[in-house]
Amino acid sequence: MRVLFATEPGDEDEVRQRIETALSAQRLEAPDGHMVSWKVHATGRGTVAPGEADHGRRLALS
Repeated sequence: MRVLFATEPGDEDEVRQRIETALSAQRLEAPDGHMVSWKVHATGRGTVAPGEADHGRRLALS
């Protein structure tokens, strides 16, 4: 999974921490009641990939 988000620069650390905290739970109950699980391999800043650029712009404008 890759998480792409947009926020004000001053809020980035808090938003990033919230995302990392949620992902570190490694499980979530889906709307249908089934448990979904995952393993976090790495976290950190990345570069918006060319295929994500349009989505990134839409996030920044919302």
